[in-house]
Amino acid sequence: MLCAEYHTIDGATFTATDAIDLAAYLRRHHCGDWGDGFCDEDKQANENSLKDGTRLLSGYHVGKGRRLYIITEWDRSSTCALLPEEY
Repeated sequence: MLCAEYHTIDGATFTATDAIDLAAYLRRHHCGDWGDGFCDEDKQANENSLKDGTRLLSGYHVGKGRRLYIITEWDRSSTCALLPEEY
């Protein structure tokens, strides 16, 4: 397995101001926990992506009505943590 490069845009600022553990959400994403608020079809799309090599998308409720999205590119070269307004 290749070591992925992790990126955030304003996610780092979000993490600092809302005191969330970004590493915990990255770990959930890495372990196949696709998060909260996705329908079964979206979760199945991620499961299929593990086989066919397409993009992975996770979304997590992180408190105060906020969400965090984590996206791993199709070639697994990078993973980004994004706020909804950055998606």
